[in-house]
Amino acid sequence: MEKGIFEVKARKAEAGLYTMFILLALIGFFSLFSFGLWPLIAYGLLLSFVFLLVRKRFAGLYYIKIDKQGVQFRYSFFAKAAFLSWDIVDQVNFHLYEINFRLRETKQVVNIQTNYLNPDDIEPFTQLVRSYFETVVKKNNALS
Repeated sequence: MEKGIFEVKARKAEAGLYTMFILLALIGFFSLFSFGLWPLIAYGLLLSFVFLLVRKRFAGLYYIKIDKQGVQFRYSFFAKAAFLSWDIVDQVNFHLYEINFRLRETKQVVNIQTNYLNPDDIEPFTQLVRSYFETVVKKNNALS
């Protein structure tokens, strides 16, 4: 079987970061507005510098990787890379904008949203998950 590495759109992965800095900019603007123009300029420059520093320092690759061991993914700025082994997956549910993996022992559901992917990659991604589920997970369930 093939190994699939799907790139996540950086704009969607960093949307939470952009929202946080826009809110900080608005709060700073309204709180410093009465002090004049220079504190606003200084705050804007400081906020821009911190934004660029944080984005450069903590941003990384945003991806979803599928192979015969499992699914590895990082699709958000605030999330760390996670690994989901096929050995612990019990059931996979396919929905329009997400794929849910139910874990065997805890019955916990791990959600991977497909709207982070490019539209051309969504169908190959779901087909690859389906093929690995049918070959690896169902074979493991039949053996146990």
